[in-house]
Amino acid sequence: MFNEKTHAFIVASYYKQLTEQLGKERGEAIFIKASQKYAEQRGARMALRAMRDGYPLDYTSYFAYGEWYPTIQSESKNVGENNEKRNNIFKCAWADTFKEMGLQECGKVYCYQIDAGIVRGFNPDLKFKTHCNLSDSDYCDLQFIGSDLTKTIPAPADGKKDWVYHCAHTMRAYGDVCHAILGNPSVYGAVHEDFQKKFGDEALIKLIEAMQQDFTKI
Repeated sequence: MFNEKTHAFIVASYYKQLTEQLGKERGEAIFIKASQKYAEQRGARMALRAMRDGYPLDYTSYFAYGEWYPTIQSESKNVGENNEKRNNIFKCAWADTFKEMGLQECGKVYCYQIDAGIVRGFNPDLKFKTHCNLSDSDYCDLQFIGSDLTKTIPAPADGKKDWVYHCAHTMRAYGDVCHAILGNPSVYGAVHEDFQKKFGDEALIKLIEAMQQDFTKI
């Protein structure tokens, strides 16, 4: 039940509710800020674990300390030169979900924020660029500038988080930004209602329970 597409649904639901309730310009601005907060918190947790284990905050550590794991098959290939990671993605669950929901505009915004924000939260001195994504092109093109794929370190035992955790973090981070800016729960409540209609009462209860943890801690 909880997987990449569940995560994408929550993201898209926030985009839908924000832009419908507030208009595209203001809604997108708040959505971007929420996406940045969520991504930077993820990157910061990765950095804390790497520093705890005595590793520098370079791309070698970044790739080893990534928090999510795939459950849905994607299609991608590395195209970087001189051992630099530059990843082209031709199919992913997020783009598929946004398209299924008729919200490719969400992907055009979200996909330029998410990886850049995780990198920035991990170490703002690292250079990264999203050249295009599946919502505005035939593929995603992600460039991890200055990375070196010849170097590896072991992944931490506690590094991967399940998709309940990631979905709960997303609902919480976006909700916190909406509450801070808007001062009312209308968007937040509407997203909960969207989720309940799509996934049911049991999934919503599990999500709300998982949201009670502190997502800034490792």
